[in-house]
Amino acid sequence: MRKTKIFLDTSVISYLFKSDLPEREAETRALWEYLIAGKYDIVLSDDVLNEVSACNEPKRQMMRDMLAKIEFKEVKVDLTVKEIADEIIQKGILNERNRIDCNHIACAIVSNCRYLLSWNFNDLANTDTNNGVRAITHLLHFSSIDIISPFNLKFREEK
Repeated sequence: MRKTKIFLDTSVISYLFKSDLPEREAETRALWEYLIAGKYDIVLSDDVLNEVSACNEPKRQMMRDMLAKIEFKEVKVDLTVKEIADEIIQKGILNERNRIDCNHIACAIVSNCRYLLSWNFNDLANTDTNNGVRAITHLLHFSSIDIISPFNLKFREEK
């Protein structure tokens, strides 16, 4: 049986250490146990890894240590990704200020992920962005993705 492929944006990794939001931190840590166990195919972009590298210590090393516990495929932000990100901006789904978020979405699309996981409800994990991204994937003949929070993955029900 094929595993579900998910893209993790930087917020998911960051929330492993978000003690000011204990419910989200606990949910992310529970998810991480499933990721460590190999229950999903995980995709990260070079943008995500660059964002992790830009964090201050000691958080940067803590995030790297957690990433070392999971297997993931790294996707480069290439011309195809940039073109899809441009389309997301041109259609007004997100704006230039959200370029890296657009790259995350585009990487998830070209990697054929089923879900993009994010704790960013303002820009990513919301109805407007999901509807816009569905329109883009349809227009460009890619499989549709859903942008959701770890709460919505319902990973505890996965066998």
